[in-house]
Amino acid sequence: MSRYRLSVNASINPDARIYSFGTSVELEGVCDYPEERSGESYVIDVHGYEHKEGDFEIRLSNRHVRDKDGERVYRKVRGVEVPVYDVPEGIGLLEKTSGTGKWTGYCWVSPRMISDILVMLPHIRPLYVSIHERKVGQHRWINGLSLQTSHPAFE
Repeated sequence: MSRYRLSVNASINPDARIYSFGTSVELEGVCDYPEERSGESYVIDVHGYEHKEGDFEIRLSNRHVRDKDGERVYRKVRGVEVPVYDVPEGIGLLEKTSGTGKWTGYCWVSPRMISDILVMLPHIRPLYVSIHERKVGQHRWINGLSLQTSHPAFE
């Protein structure tokens, strides 16, 4: 990671949640791993607030798919019935800007994670950003994001 920008805000909202507070950090750097992306630049906006109220409180059991009669749905895997869940594809999206070799993305994390990031940014060098991504259809979803002191390729 080579640069970062910060934004902290508070406001009155016209929707269900009257007060809105949030912190965003824009992380910028150059990829060095995996090798096929080496030298490509990236900018990731990390937002430290819930996209929708209650998102961070959802439990897996609340995402169990139900049929038209309200019964929980199961499927067979190697002869064993397992629950079917409707879980988010990721915490944000990642995309490559055509012809530039630049990756941009955004994700939502808990305010606690943003606080931890803010503690690390001005004091720790080198600092590495690790992104776990997954391609679903035409989209690349960010499934995990971490800032760390050790190089992710050598863990």
